[in-house]
Amino acid sequence: MLTFDPARRITIDQALSHPYMERLHFEDDEPTGQPVCDFDFDFELFSLKIPEYKELIFEEIKLYHSTEAVEEYERIKTVHPSGHLHTRYPKERLRTMYKQDPSILAIYTNRANATTTTTTAAETSSSAATASTAAQ
Repeated sequence: MLTFDPARRITIDQALSHPYMERLHFEDDEPTGQPVCDFDFDFELFSLKIPEYKELIFEEIKLYHSTEAVEEYERIKTVHPSGHLHTRYPKERLRTMYKQDPSILAIYTNRANATTTTTTAAETSSSAATASTAAQ
């Protein structure tokens, strides 16, 4: 019933239906809600240092005090629904258990491809501007 791997972990509904919990299970007193998205637990993928955790906590605190922080949070969540910390930390900072996970590594591959595409587009624009200036 208890395991650290979330992919192998039972759901809360399964846990509440488990015979071990039978005496504690009272359906009328068990609120349900929407599952929390991966975005909010992105930090679990990385080996972070104490100052980095403090920074993330401060960013979350700002969500309760600043509409600008909420708007930025929503914007980033729309762009990166699975999490955005891969834009801050290199893949070497991934926890060991995620360093071989193809779905996690694909995020870095996609990021590298997007960076290459953006760089190529910027270089093309810069080359065109240089050619235009030289022609004048």
